[in-house]
Formats: sequence, structure tokens, C-alpha cells
Amino acid sequence: MLPSQVAEQVRRSIVDYLQTTFAFTRSELRDGLERFLLDPERGLFKGPYLSIRLPYKKAPAGEPVPLDV
Repeated sequence: MLPSQVAEQVRRSIVDYLQTTFAFTRSELRDGLERFLLDPERGLFKGPYLSIRLPYKKAPAGEPVPLDV
């Protein structure tokens, strides 16, 4: 079991789950979610890690929303 391969499989499984859970009928919403999930800079994943920091904070006013629609 190579950690880099397992990390990629886990990442793909999480992305598949989220895309199935939020199955948008409008293609621009579906594409926006995919861009957010897969973006290496501002997306959900940072390298082989999932970026879920605690405590959750409200986004600063004027900050762009990472999910472009």
C-alpha cells in the first residue's frame, strides 16, 4: 500500500461522493463544484491532504466565493 496511491484513491472517492450528493442539473453549477473540488490552490484538497480546519470561520466580507457559477 503506497500512501500516495491511497491518498489519490481516497481523494477521488470523496470527490465522487460529493458530486453524487450534490447532483446539479445545471451544467454550470456542476462544473463550478468540480472546479472547486479539484482546484490545487483554493480547492478542498491540499496535496494528499483534505483541508478542513477547525474552528469553522465566516468568510471575510468582500472575499470571493471559491465556487464560481
